[in-house]
Amino acid sequence: RLIFIGWTSTGALADFFKTAMGGKTPGVVVHAVAADMALTGRAKQLAHPLAPLALALLLGAAATLVAAVFPPVLSSIAGIAMAVGYVGGAGWLLFNWTPGGQGVLLPMVGPLATGVAAWVSATAVEAALFKRDREQIRKQFRARVSPQLVEKLVENPGAVSMTGEQREMTTMFIDLAGFTSLSERLDGPTTVATLNRAMRENTRVLTAENAYVNKFLGDGLMAFWSAFDVEPEQAARACRAALECQRAIGALNFDPSMKGLPPLSARVGIATGTVVVGDCGAPPELNDYTVIGNAVNLASRLESANKQFGTSVLIDGRTRELAGDHPGDYTLRHLGRIVVVGQTTPVSIYEVLPPEADREQIATTHEAVEKFQQGDFVGALTLFHQLEERWGDKKLAAVYRDGVADAADQGDAFDGALRLRAK
Repeated sequence: RLIFIGWTSTGALADFFKTAMGGKTPGVVVHAVAADMALTGRAKQLAHPLAPLALALLLGAAATLVAAVFPPVLSSIAGIAMAVGYVGGAGWLLFNWTPGGQGVLLPMVGPLATGVAAWVSATAVEAALFKRDREQIRKQFRARVSPQLVEKLVENPGAVSMTGEQREMTTMFIDLAGFTSLSERLDGPTTVATLNRAMRENTRVLTAENAYVNKFLGDGLMAFWSAFDVEPEQAARACRAALECQRAIGALNFDPSMKGLPPLSARVGIATGTVVVGDCGAPPELNDYTVIGNAVNLASRLESANKQFGTSVLIDGRTRELAGDHPGDYTLRHLGRIVVVGQTTPVSIYEVLPPEADREQIATTHEAVEKFQQGDFVGALTLFHQLEERWGDKKLAAVYRDGVADAADQGDAFDGALRLRAK
């Protein structure tokens, strides 16, 4: 046993030292602790010489992973928690005896400095990449969708699937009727200027209804809804947009610059179905965020079918089902079931009309279509003749006269559907 005798309280400063135990540790206590360490072997030892490098690399890698995986706020919290955890673990190893009786003194400055530097660097890189992605998204989509939708997309870039994602979407094709005749009367620059005005009006209407204007196709365009997330009102929005595009194009005909020129109008085809949306083409050099699927082809065929039916806006049965009835926005007229070129399954089609459309004309059409589908061709032709004479539905009546002739050839195979022969 050893006993050390000395001052622990005195006015003199000669025998007091700054230690981990306090700012004024009596010298006798320092000697006693040193003796205790020598006699018991309970001393502190430095970690392995390679420990500072290994711990610095480990903490740096962990900080980089945290910055890369978590958003900024969570990343900051996780980074602070990691630093506090390291300091706490180092303290535990230092002040809790190991089986060999030795406390281990871990390096502090190196690993913590490396971790902080790695976190700051990774966060800076992440911020730069995020800013770049935001600008790319703005550049790619700001001219094709509404500003509100762009900002929503900027906040959630993951909504854009580059590999393709299946989703039920409403697709629209618009074509300018009469533009070919108009272009024959105008020179090149004037033709382009007129086309740009028409496309600008269409784009304005579509983006206001949250559509994504995908591409311009000569004197037409393609757009779709639910481009980045499911749009519950996509079908109703498409029907409203179709009529508004009609009005916008019609208003251009009253412009003084259009005086004496053939009038313009818009033919619209709309279809809804499960399609694949994503980047197509040759990404990343040349790519197009677009949709591919049967419903897209159907929408294109319905746009063309307007020429045969004498209509302006045609939608398929699924679009009608989702759109529902909105008497204040539009009225729907059932035109029967058709099989478009390139497909084999009959689909129901409806014409989208303004809210003030003639109810008697719509009711007569529904009755005529029903009689045709039931095989009452005489009754159907009588009503279609009435539609032709009273309301001018000449093309619709002609299509069904051809349908009656085809039905006679089909015999028992008649399924109540019209089969279109032209795109």
